[in-house]
Amino acid sequence: MAIIKQTNKTTGITYVYESKSYWDPEKKQARSKRKLIGKIDPETGKMVPTGKKGPQKKKSGEPSAAERRQSAELARLKKENMDQMILITDLRKQIESLSSQNTKLKQLISEIRQLTVSSEEI
Repeated sequence: MAIIKQTNKTTGITYVYESKSYWDPEKKQARSKRKLIGKIDPETGKMVPTGKKGPQKKKSGEPSAAERRQSAELARLKKENMDQMILITDLRKQIESLSSQNTKLKQLISEIRQLTVSSEEI
C-alpha cells in the first residue's frame, strides 16, 4: 500500500489517499483502489484525518417543520387509537351482557313452550 497526495486544482486542497495496487486480468493492466484518509492542513503541512462521508447534519435543538408535522400526526393517531381501543372494550362488554340476556330469554322461551305443550295435553 502506498500513500498518494493529490491536489484539487479548483479548491487548492491537497487530499491524502491510501492506494492499493492490483492486477486486472480482464484488461491485463495494473489498477489501483484509493481510499481517502485525510487532507493536508495548509498552515501546518500535516495530514488531518477526514470524517465520515457526506455532508454534516444539522444538530439543532429545534425540530424542523416536517418533524413537527410528523410528531403532531403521531400524537393524533395515538389518541385515535386509544379512543378506538376504549370503544372496542366497551362494545365487548356490551356483547357479553347482551349474550347473557339472550341466553336467559332462550331459557324462558323454552320453559313457556314446555308449559304450553303440557297445558294442551290436559
